[in-house]
Amino acid sequence: RLLASRAPSATMNQPKHVMAALAAEREARERAKKPASATSSAAPPTPEAAAKQRLPASCAKALKAAPRSIRLARTLGLLLQLIALLSLCLFGGRLVPLALSIAGIALARAGGAWLHTQLPPMLLEGRQPSAADVSMSASLGLF
Repeated sequence: RLLASRAPSATMNQPKHVMAALAAEREARERAKKPASATSSAAPPTPEAAAKQRLPASCAKALKAAPRSIRLARTLGLLLQLIALLSLCLFGGRLVPLALSIAGIALARAGGAWLHTQLPPMLLEGRQPSAADVSMSASLGLF
């Protein structure tokens, strides 16, 4: 109640010209924001922008569609990364964790075709991954 009965200029200890300049800046910022939000809501999003918004879901779908060898290679690559982190924390040193980390990244990015030749027949599912499958999965996620 007390503040409501006072005039706004009485509660603020600024000269009127300073308050007018601040009000003009605030209005300019609001005008600058309105056209950007109006154009983004009126225009449909571009395919690139839509793909960036849906990236996690599209990555999951693409990885589910990838051959089993690629999925296993990515999982083993992540496992090697975790072992490298654990060995760095427990044993210190730099060479062994670095080598494990590099091996994990290489296996996750390009090890699908190699792993397909190394797996026992009961773990094989489908065809051997092509070079296009391997390169597509290398661009998808964590590595």
